[in-house]
Amino acid sequence: MRVVASRVGISYGCPATFLERQHPTRKIIPFRDNKPRTTGSLLRVKSPGKTWTSEENVDRIREAFQRSPRESIRAASLQLQLPRSTVRDVLHKRLRLRAYKIQMIHAVKPTDQVARTNFAVDMLERIRINDLQHLKARTRDAVATVTPNMLQATWNEVDYRLDICRATRGAHIEIY
Repeated sequence: MRVVASRVGISYGCPATFLERQHPTRKIIPFRDNKPRTTGSLLRVKSPGKTWTSEENVDRIREAFQRSPRESIRAASLQLQLPRSTVRDVLHKRLRLRAYKIQMIHAVKPTDQVARTNFAVDMLERIRINDLQHLKARTRDAVATVTPNMLQATWNEVDYRLDICRATRGAHIEIY
């Protein structure tokens, strides 16, 4: 080992004592012999940092999941020929999509009647409605502020969500 370390040190200008202190192994000697030939230095090269996903790939991932929202990240990465981690990061961080399944969180029970009544009475008191005519007038005014465009946009959103639920049988991608 001492002879090899001395030869490597002499060939590349490193003192033999430096190489002897590190006790070169069979793996390190070829590395130290190869690295100066390829890079011209024994120093470690700083990594270029995080690579960025191109907008083209982001668009490809977006289109793939719009076409088939039930597709798994693994299947999409194979289809798009991109790493799984890239597809997952783009979905979560750039497109802000999360997989979820629609579930009933809380079923309304007959024992909840008291709480619902208390909530309704509390809301009515906060609104300060004098009588039934006043309530009707406020309702009419609120309905009059709804435009046909608002109704169309709401219907489009509901229709879109229902289509996704039908296509995915309940499991789909949540869009923020």
